[in-house]
Amino acid sequence: CAAGFASCDGMAANGCETNVRTTDVNNCGGCGVRCAFANAAATCAAGTCAMGACGTGFRDCNGSPADGCERNVNSDNANCGGCGVVCSGGQVCSNGACTATCGAGLAACSGSCVATATDPSNCGACGNVCALGNVGTQACVASACAVGACATGFGNCDGMAANGCETNVRAADVNNCGGCGVRCSFANAASTCAAGVCALGACAAGFRNCDGNAANGCEVSTNTDSNNCGACGNVCAGGQVCSGGVCTTTCGAGLSNCSGACTNTTFDPGNCGGCGMVCPARASAASFCAASLCGFRCNAGFADCNAVAGDGCEANLATTSHCGGCGIACVAPNGTPGCSSSACVVAACNPGFANCDGIAANGCETATAANVNNCGACGTVCSNNNGAPTCSGGSCGIVCSPGFGNCDGNVGNGCETGTLTNPSHCGGCGVVCASGRSCVAGACVIVGGAVTINFDNFSAGTPVTSQYPGVVFSSVPGQENVVHAFVSGGSSPPNIICTRVTNGALNCTQPTFLAFASPVNNLQFRGVGIDNTPGSVVARADLYAGATLLGSRNVIAAGSSVGVVVDCTAFSGVTRLEIVNIVDGGGIGWDNFSYVQ
Repeated sequence: CAAGFASCDGMAANGCETNVRTTDVNNCGGCGVRCAFANAAATCAAGTCAMGACGTGFRDCNGSPADGCERNVNSDNANCGGCGVVCSGGQVCSNGACTATCGAGLAACSGSCVATATDPSNCGACGNVCALGNVGTQACVASACAVGACATGFGNCDGMAANGCETNVRAADVNNCGGCGVRCSFANAASTCAAGVCALGACAAGFRNCDGNAANGCEVSTNTDSNNCGACGNVCAGGQVCSGGVCTTTCGAGLSNCSGACTNTTFDPGNCGGCGMVCPARASAASFCAASLCGFRCNAGFADCNAVAGDGCEANLATTSHCGGCGIACVAPNGTPGCSSSACVVAACNPGFANCDGIAANGCETATAANVNNCGACGTVCSNNNGAPTCSGGSCGIVCSPGFGNCDGNVGNGCETGTLTNPSHCGGCGVVCASGRSCVAGACVIVGGAVTINFDNFSAGTPVTSQYPGVVFSSVPGQENVVHAFVSGGSSPPNIICTRVTNGALNCTQPTFLAFASPVNNLQFRGVGIDNTPGSVVARADLYAGATLLGSRNVIAAGSSVGVVVDCTAFSGVTRLEIVNIVDGGGIGWDNFSYVQ
């Protein structure tokens, strides 16, 4: 054969039909050299095998193609969701995330969560390792061990997974030479198989290969052919016939003179059982005569699967109905099956699916439309950087964790920006803190500065909510109350605030809340109001740090609009102030809040 080509089907008629230096993964660099990598797709370029994309849930963490994509990142505690991601003590890796328990459809095997329906190391049960003979890629389908791909030079010719790839197609098996069902057959000759290639053996007695063409075998009967009598090229003289390999005037015993040639009608396909009784030609086969009865032998790559002589060897063993042997049907869930070199392959996947594990038996097993580990294509892993990855329509997305944002719009690096302390993205992407302010807990504040708040610049009746950076005024949650500023009757300063019923009369008897964006210290404020019962407790100030009550201060009305200072400076780290228990008189208002952030 010319460089880069080979006769992989053993048929001389089509020459060296296989280009072993292109992309044929079943004949890469030579006939029957099949590319296979554990848990990964395979490619062939210039006659050299290379590892393609890892299968769903697998990664090549050691960088060595020799063991393929050796780590199952859906269940490996040391590589959970990605290479080198280690789950902490007491956790297991379930579906690529460290968690306390295994998810649905998974079993805890040796501290890892595995799918026993598809894991060849725990097939059907923990610890049940698939180890089928002569199999290059072990597979587990529906909790049963299966052949993912045969080792180079072997084939699963009986279609049974239990005995693995039982046939050595590169040895001397003339019925499976180079591939399952590739039968070596030559007319009037023995056949041999060496390194997966058929070859013409010794000619049968009385026959010779006079034209030197192996395709038609030993085509000449030197016992009866007057042009090759006893040997190739030995022509009998005029009036003579060839009988028993000798030129003579009459045919010898057991021979018949058929049209001037002495022939043995016992095995002559042109005169089978009698002169002129020609064995019929059969499709994809070579006819022969034995014991005066016609028969036929199938050509390489064909078989008589229906046992009907009339249509000869009707089955092409390179089809998905008879791939490598009669009745070996190829299927490809979510895709289109194919047959190559007597082995089932996935020819194409349906839209939204892919063959990420490289195993033909389970077809296009991966739905790429919503798979965060194979989003849109095999091996496209959606980033989980500071968020929960999503995959929709084959495109990655991410739901950011609190305190983070995808501010560059690139889902490939996830939620790359922290929004709790970043003055350019404070509390959200693009929220820029003004000059002199810092970002604390997602809010722009003056850190370390004293803050004093009064309401002198507000018109009477103005709602007061979040007009001041770092603090929000509100009513009791769940009630329709609004914090209002109002003119306090000419006192100095003129405006105070209180909480009253919306659209109701001025009656400041409702609670008021203050929520600080970051903890404050040295808090104090002024209470202004009229108490019809002097000396009684009009209101109470409760101070919190998060959900923890730091303490309370009672507010004692002075019976006038002058007000009293409520000193809360003893409490540090205040995040919420609740002014509650307003039960007496015409109500009370508040003014001159001061604190240090």
